[in-house]
Amino acid sequence: ISFYPKRWRGLLDLAKARMRLHAAVEDAFPRLEVAIDGRCSEVLHEVIAYYKTQNWELEKGIYPEHRAGMCRLIFNDTQTFRSDLKKEVAKNLRVDYDIFPSKNAKTAEERTMQIKSKAVELLSSAAYLRGDVDANGKSSNFAHRGLQRPCLAFFYSNSKKALRQFTEFQPHVPYKTLTLVGAIVYGLLDGLREYGDDQLAFENTSWSVIQSAQQQLNESLTNLLGNDYHGSKLNAMLEDWAQTGMYV
Repeated sequence: ISFYPKRWRGLLDLAKARMRLHAAVEDAFPRLEVAIDGRCSEVLHEVIAYYKTQNWELEKGIYPEHRAGMCRLIFNDTQTFRSDLKKEVAKNLRVDYDIFPSKNAKTAEERTMQIKSKAVELLSSAAYLRGDVDANGKSSNFAHRGLQRPCLAFFYSNSKKALRQFTEFQPHVPYKTLTLVGAIVYGLLDGLREYGDDQLAFENTSWSVIQSAQQQLNESLTNLLGNDYHGSKLNAMLEDWAQTGMYV
């Protein structure tokens, strides 16, 4: 990005933020051949138009001459966005899900097997999604701390890149943002199930597995929203999370 003059760098930062917003609330896995001349180009045009409405001048000789390069830069940032989010989810994953070997595990092999076993348990029962049972004895879906913590830490931080700056994140946590975080948790747990080691699980996490998991979670969430009790409870929870992120 250092190739571009100062004002264009500021514009591109805004364009990348808007593309991150699209990734978080619409499509976290855009295809290069479609996105470059599709959503990335649209975002660039929108931000340039915004600059014009503000009467903010931009250095000449950059657009449209370097449109393709700018669109590629915007696209590449979606990959950085996913990687940054994965790092945040992984940061406290084993703490959030209490994935630790018992004191009785004496050898490295025993400790690894216990970590693998815990990951299998969380995945097979979908316990990684559920929070505490509510006052009526009913399950709390998509409410686990392992989902809430990274949602708030990543999307509602004080960073200039945090998406709390956009209205889509202010009344509630968007549905697809929640399922994206849940899918990354799934992918990391799947890695722990296979390797029993944090670093190996992180390095070998498959984005195709995560993408598939998000598609399944989107379907599950849609079904949940169709239930009067659980749907309204989920919406209230996502509103509460956003209020916590915005004001606490």
